[in-house]
Amino acid sequence: RRHRVLAPLEVEWEALAPVDAEIVARVRPLHNSGATGLLLDDGLGTTPHSWRSTALSAPANTMPSGAFTALRGGSGLGVVLLGAATSAVHLAGGVQLSVHRQMMSDDGHGLG
Repeated sequence: RRHRVLAPLEVEWEALAPVDAEIVARVRPLHNSGATGLLLDDGLGTTPHSWRSTALSAPANTMPSGAFTALRGGSGLGVVLLGAATSAVHLAGGVQLSVHRQMMSDDGHGLG
């Protein structure tokens, strides 16, 4: 099954106060030589992710966001932040991005 991006997409999340320590995340489609994927900017720089990559890891923002990001393939296409309360998931031509303040005391706050 091929992934199609129907329209340009950009999602942004910003910290309201320094103590929140929320990441700044921007997600937009990546089109490069026919390959389609995502650009995930976690506040430390833009990291390209290909839908076909498996076990691709890159540093995520500082704690409490988590330590590493990984792109998982298979039946579910998306970006999962391992060890973090942050995720970006491919849904029907778009991306749902969720960011939470703290892993240990997750208040369910996020952006979807």
